[in-house]
Amino acid sequence: MNRISQFLTAALLYSSFFAQTRLPQVAILNFAGKSGVSAGEASGENDLFRSELGATRRYNILERAKMDTILKEQAFQQTCCTESECAVKIGQILNMQYMFVGTLMKLGSYIYLLVSMIR
Repeated sequence: MNRISQFLTAALLYSSFFAQTRLPQVAILNFAGKSGVSAGEASGENDLFRSELGATRRYNILERAKMDTILKEQAFQQTCCTESECAVKIGQILNMQYMFVGTLMKLGSYIYLLVSMIR
């Protein structure tokens, strides 16, 4: 293999490695349950959302356990953090580019999930 081929191969491997690590860093806060939706149902929907978002392979999602550990170290509780200001503060603590916050609510016989992505 000549030098140019070696260089191009190395450059492609290097760029593909860093392209994968440059995915936006995101965290998903616990979803709040409102209007007849339990905390357990909101937590289950949070897990489904996390799984589906991860399946897109467009984001590096902070693991829930790591997020909880970091927030405990900082003595910060994220219980029902659905306001933008709260999400921004947690995002700064976690050093995330984006934060997802959500609310699961029941209206009539329908259940709605409202999710916001905050920078």
